[in-house]
Amino acid sequence: MIDDVVLTQVAQQLRSEEPDAIAIVLHGSHARGEAGFYSDIDLDVMLGSKPTIPYKMLLLEQEHGRLLHISIGFRLWSAWQTKQQAPAQWSFSLPVRQPIRVLWAILGMDRQQLEKSYTQPTGSAETEDFLECAGKVKNAYLAGDEPGLRLAAHNLAYLCPSLLISLNAVAPVTNQNEALKAILSFPVAPPHYREDMLVCLGFAGSATSITDVYTSALRLARGVIRLIQSNPAAIAADGTPNIPLYLADGSIQRYLEQ
Repeated sequence: MIDDVVLTQVAQQLRSEEPDAIAIVLHGSHARGEAGFYSDIDLDVMLGSKPTIPYKMLLLEQEHGRLLHISIGFRLWSAWQTKQQAPAQWSFSLPVRQPIRVLWAILGMDRQQLEKSYTQPTGSAETEDFLECAGKVKNAYLAGDEPGLRLAAHNLAYLCPSLLISLNAVAPVTNQNEALKAILSFPVAPPHYREDMLVCLGFAGSATSITDVYTSALRLARGVIRLIQSNPAAIAADGTPNIPLYLADGSIQRYLEQ
């Protein structure tokens, strides 16, 4: 765990450099109590006016010459609040709840309320983009474009959980590793789901050929759509115009099969 003296010193330095600061918060692995030996310190500085720079990095020399990596983000206070209302880009569409610790805040700000506010909602079903990725997988395979196929398969797998969330009970996650483990453990999923997800994401742990990736990507896509078709609640969960209709009448499955 990082020394509180260091955090206090850095917060004081940031306050002196940013007179328009509203709050300074610690987030990431140190706020969660999960920091490793090489973990950086993640800080957000909330400002009342537009920041002049979005990010800053510090390397502080500690005892015995060890360097401490500090990552600092500067956010407009209103933009930070807006961010909490949008799904996270890294969470595989799962909801997010990240513990934070307020190191400093202006007088009158409710620190406890601020520490409860670092949440982001569940992402929506990305069915159309999912189908687009499936089409790119097919095109790349026909063209013998292995890097393109692997990229398309990776993107397809990344979008896949957004289609299955309505069929699985999901809890908020705090980091991407936790999110990955959660989506790989979905109890309601098509056959070979975990295996195909790992292959498409490039996490299979062994060599895979272009045919292996193609087979896993298309099996994953067809299996997910077939599963959604058999669950009216999952169809209804996709609010994109025409998508529920095409799911219900089998058009999307036909598109994947052609």
